[in-house]
Amino acid sequence: METPADIVRLLDLGIKADEVNVGGMTFKQGTKALSQAVYVSDEDVKNFQEIDSRGITQYIQQVPSSGRTGLMETLKSKGFVS
Repeated sequence: METPADIVRLLDLGIKADEVNVGGMTFKQGTKALSQAVYVSDEDVKNFQEIDSRGITQYIQQVPSSGRTGLMETLKSKGFVS
């Protein structure tokens, strides 16, 4: 998927998911750095919160050999959500 809004749309259509790997969201006008490879807008953050509210694990992992970082924990630690 290209954006977290796309994921929410799929979930609304009944697609099941247990987890989502967030990565490769490049810088665009109006986004802020969450990690080296993930930049988010306010709208992205709202969609990540919606995905989280559905009990789906979200994490940041750039490549298979790198460790996973919890997305919601990272959003909280960077001050994007409380």
